Amino acid sequence: MMMTSPASPRRRWRTALASATAVAVGLGVAVVGHAPAVADAGGELAAVAAAASADSLAASRNTAFVERDGSRLTLNGRTFRASGMNLYWLGLDENVDVDGDDKADVAYPTYFRIKDALDTAGDLGVNVIRSHMAISTSQDGQQPLVLMPEIGEYNMEAFATIDYALAYAGSQGIRFVLSLTDQWDYFHGGGRDFIAPYGLSGPWARDGQITAFYEEERAITAFQDYVDTVMNRVNPLTGIRYGDDPTIMAWELGNELNGVPQDWVDRMAEFIKQRGPKQLVAAGQQNGISDSALASPGVDLVDAHYYRTDFNRWIPEDARRVAEAGKAYIAGEIGWTDANVSVLQDATKNPDVAGVFPWSLFGNNDRGGMVPHDDGFTLHYPGTNEKMRTWIAGIREFSESIGLSVDKEMDPPLIVGIDSLGGRNQISWRGTAGAVSYRVERSTDGSTWSLLLDGAVGTNGSPVSDSAPVRGARYRVVAISAEGTEKSSEVVTAGPGERVLVDPLADFTQTSADEDAALVAPSGAVAGSERAMVEWSFPGTTRASFSLSRDAQARVEVHDGLGWRSVPIKTTRTSNGTSLEVAGFVAEKIRVVWTEGALHRAMLAVEPDLFDPAEDFSLMSAKSGDLKIDGTNRAYLDGDSARLARNSITGAESATWKLPDVNRVEFVAYSWPHQESMPLELSASSDGQNFWELSPPQVATTKESGDGWAREVYTVRSLSDAAYIRVAWPEGKWGRDGQTWTPQIAEVRLFAAK
Repeated sequence: MMMTSPASPRRRWRTALASATAVAVGLGVAVVGHAPAVADAGGELAAVAAAASADSLAASRNTAFVERDGSRLTLNGRTFRASGMNLYWLGLDENVDVDGDDKADVAYPTYFRIKDALDTAGDLGVNVIRSHMAISTSQDGQQPLVLMPEIGEYNMEAFATIDYALAYAGSQGIRFVLSLTDQWDYFHGGGRDFIAPYGLSGPWARDGQITAFYEEERAITAFQDYVDTVMNRVNPLTGIRYGDDPTIMAWELGNELNGVPQDWVDRMAEFIKQRGPKQLVAAGQQNGISDSALASPGVDLVDAHYYRTDFNRWIPEDARRVAEAGKAYIAGEIGWTDANVSVLQDATKNPDVAGVFPWSLFGNNDRGGMVPHDDGFTLHYPGTNEKMRTWIAGIREFSESIGLSVDKEMDPPLIVGIDSLGGRNQISWRGTAGAVSYRVERSTDGSTWSLLLDGAVGTNGSPVSDSAPVRGARYRVVAISAEGTEKSSEVVTAGPGERVLVDPLADFTQTSADEDAALVAPSGAVAGSERAMVEWSFPGTTRASFSLSRDAQARVEVHDGLGWRSVPIKTTRTSNGTSLEVAGFVAEKIRVVWTEGALHRAMLAVEPDLFDPAEDFSLMSAKSGDLKIDGTNRAYLDGDSARLARNSITGAESATWKLPDVNRVEFVAYSWPHQESMPLELSASSDGQNFWELSPPQVATTKESGDGWAREVYTVRSLSDAAYIRVAWPEGKWGRDGQTWTPQIAEVRLFAAK
């Protein structure tokens, strides 16, 4: 199936795993084949992280292997059928927004996303996942995140996501069909990576074949070396070698390998059977039934894919042909947008069909909404259009019809941020598997809750805005399942002009620095025997709280622009560990330093002492005469309905705000995006009469261009002896042809020294 392959900057990642060799020796596991050359972090920190991740997992429910009895699959002597799903991206993903620029990058998916997608699949009754996560190769280090960046060299850190996917799936009773290489030139690699380094001729193209991959001994040996490394991996989360894990139902020789010679299929099937004698071998091709797979004595499953075809004709016909050859048949990919859901209903009644696998499922994103993917066959639960909803319902019905249970207990959603934008509080949340909708609610007293909108929003509804925020407002998000079950998020407090960041430490993308901290599953960061540190840059932070494990010993430090200092901590023991709360400062950065245990979550809040949304002149201590409140062009200014603006084309105008002992200042302004804008002039005073100019480096300016006007943020840090802040528009014309493309002030935040 086609996937997209954008260029990629890299997400910072800390391995949570010890090396396969070290774990294998420690557990006394027999390793078939060679000891591979590896590049692995290993060490004490990785071992501690692996142990912490393993502690979060229930024992595997997959204790017996799925077997083949002729054309039938069995488990513990009873017929086994797969309600399948494709989740190709569990190891390495092309849909990760690393830089926060709303563009897809190639990076490892977070443990949260892996768990959420598997939970979503479980909610549909899915019991087998087909995945490309064992396809992870490159040439000459072009993609350093894969398992094999170049021939014979292995990056064991890349196993982290695969280890967790296998361990968590096992705890849920879900199994895998894992492809080992690919016909196509996708981001995660494929067969080309075993021939190009040797200069073997021919393009590895969509419509071409490479006989060298199947015939040249160097390429075959390199591929077997890779397969050997994968199958001999000992999962530190379970202690089980991949080749001995019942969670891996089958190894597929490759994804859509076309025109494969019979002798190669026989040779590779035997190679895999030697290393995983209780696991099945699958093989197939892009279109139709592979004759080589059908004839090979070592192949158990024949995999066929279906796009833009007569599904109701070819699926039963192909299944019959495979069954007559004495093998089990699976429809390994179904392009559901081209098919009627009746193909599932027909498959239910057809004993020759061992499993069906729609292409392909994506779950909730880390910071809100669903993971976007645009190949034309993306499935989101519960569906974003009528046909998708019909297919989602059809998958559940198929699962139930073959005796599988559906529904899972929902986890609560998580508010991940509250931002102040255009005078509104914008609430973002991370969704949860099994939810079909969400209610966003507000309370002023913590007991009586009211809806922010008229009703619930869908799974892509984040963020939601509170157009009239009030001081001390509390927010929560309630997830609602198809059966009407509800789960509420934790409550987050934010008033007008306040900002909140919640970081569950699913990755390090929200942090500004970390030392000696390793990510653990399903979220959080763990320290080894030495101190660990995680730091956030969230300018203007005035309070924070941190959730840690009970055994963690921690301190909190803040940086006010001049240096780091420790702050007093309020410690509370909870049922899940320890909560630390800090307040009474204005910080540019904040960090937690701890030994032992894990840091699970951070909440940082920015609470100004004076916030002016510039809706009128009431909060200003002084202003000049030719200013106005402008409510036009709202659609181009983030929905902001009122800004402070200069009326005159050329006149010098100013406005002043008063706050005793003001220490930090933020002005949010909008200006014309396509040219240099008039700079605002900032000054301070202790008495309101005598002002001194504020200039860089004390004044910092950032400018972000979007679909409308550019958003500029003026920031003043580390003020002293100031009680008044004035902003001025200088006299004179500015802009193209003398037009007044001058900034309009949307928000003012003043912070007093603590």
